[in-house]
Amino acid sequence: MKEYKTVNLEFKSGFLTKGDPDIQTALNEHASEGWRLIQILEPSNTMGEISKYILILERDR
Repeated sequence: MKEYKTVNLEFKSGFLTKGDPDIQTALNEHASEGWRLIQILEPSNTMGEISKYILILERDR
C-alpha cells in the first residue's frame, strides 16, 4: 500500500526579485524519510504568474 504527501514550496520574494524555492534541499529532506517524487505542479494565478511549486510525494506504508 502507498501513502501520499503534498509539499508547497513558495517562491522567495524580495524587492523587485523573485527566487526559485530550493527544490533540491526539500527533495533530499523528504527522501531521507522514504518519500519519492511523483510530480511537480506549478499552479498559476489569474495573471498567469507562478508563486509556488507543489510537490507530490509517495512512499510505501
